[in-house]
Amino acid sequence: MLYSHTDVVPAEHDKWDHPPFEAHMDSEGRIYARGSQDMKCVGMQYLEALRKLKEWGFQPKRSIYLAFAPDEEIGGHDGAEKFSLSRVFQDLNVGIVLDEGLASPDDYYRAFYAERSPWWLKIKAVGIPGHGAKLYDNSAMENLLTSIEIIRRYRASQFDLIKAGLKADGEVISINMAFLKAGTPSPTGFVMNLQPSEAEAGFDIRVPPTADTESLERRIAEEWAPTWRNMSFTFKQKVSGCDASGKPVVTKTDSSNPWWALLENAVQEAGGKLGKPEIFPASTDAKVYYCGISLSSDFFYSKFPYLSLQIVLLLRFVPLLPFNMLNYLLSVTPVSLGEYMLASWLGMMPITLALVYVGTTLKDLSDVTHGWSEFSKTRWAFIIIGLVVSVVLMICVTKVAKSALDKALAENEDIDIDGVTSSSPELPIVAEQSSELNQPLIIKIDSNEDNHEK
Repeated sequence: MLYSHTDVVPAEHDKWDHPPFEAHMDSEGRIYARGSQDMKCVGMQYLEALRKLKEWGFQPKRSIYLAFAPDEEIGGHDGAEKFSLSRVFQDLNVGIVLDEGLASPDDYYRAFYAERSPWWLKIKAVGIPGHGAKLYDNSAMENLLTSIEIIRRYRASQFDLIKAGLKADGEVISINMAFLKAGTPSPTGFVMNLQPSEAEAGFDIRVPPTADTESLERRIAEEWAPTWRNMSFTFKQKVSGCDASGKPVVTKTDSSNPWWALLENAVQEAGGKLGKPEIFPASTDAKVYYCGISLSSDFFYSKFPYLSLQIVLLLRFVPLLPFNMLNYLLSVTPVSLGEYMLASWLGMMPITLALVYVGTTLKDLSDVTHGWSEFSKTRWAFIIIGLVVSVVLMICVTKVAKSALDKALAENEDIDIDGVTSSSPELPIVAEQSSELNQPLIIKIDSNEDNHEK
């Protein structure tokens, strides 16, 4: 799947030679438009490359999908994330996803196997307000400036590693101040003779998946925003670089990954050279496709972190439920051994008792053939009623359990993307025009086999 996000960041109109949202092309063919580099140029390259390949009669061995979605610049939660968790994406059965990268200054193609995660940190300092001529200890501005200086020194230590050639951009923890908020507003600006009681600063931190995040969190709490200096901090966004099991989200770049080998071979066959794999210094939508590429245990656990015991319980109620096979084969229900044993015992007890009762009843029925006269009408009534009740209970338990499980799973699958929903029976080749801006656009290039293995 070739992926490209369609949204862009805001623009300062007065800093542009041409309106940033009108895609102006000058006489030399240069395009002036916000997003022309990030990343509409990549989407254009996808389309142009496939157009050329189709002209040359190229037939892919697997289906090729082009996907376009918005919202990447603010986290992708309403765009690629919803799409990656939908049944539509699961039905694509994607083997490899190519997302955005960076231009190469030499003849080597740059390949990124991981990316840094954004931590958007806001630090707040409080202190005693007072007249501008008065000196105070631990004022809000003084506390904030102290933290800014500590952060600046840490930033410099990381930057020095890059300058010395010891680390690449994506291998260090970068931090940049995004905003500074302080002072008491007035109709003409700010009150100049008043010390504010609060001051805030925002920082854009980018954390590689190889970083010690626990150490960074302690540094923030103990050095950058310690409570003893009347400081506090919050995260506007904090993306983990690890999956649910705590492993870094990275693509393997060795022979154990067949998709990486295919990429290397494709570049070589095209006469290109693949550079040393890198960690992407920024953040993209690739992370959500990494987690949504298959119905893995990490994917399931992320949607049902508190339902593991209930899910196992329901599965044990209905041993013939199709989803139960997935539970054994794919281990889609991460749960501790104790919870698993308890849920299995509780879940299987009703059906076990029912089957035992049926077995006992059948034995009694077999005995009947040898002694019809020994059974009273009352005993016959108990046997028949017990058999009927057992069957009814088995059916009811099956329906209730299946309904409850379907409802829990539907909370994950029922993701409406205006025409591209989890309940859609067929994958749309090209999404119809819609006023809903979060709707993804999917284009499919079929392989030359009708029944190929996707």
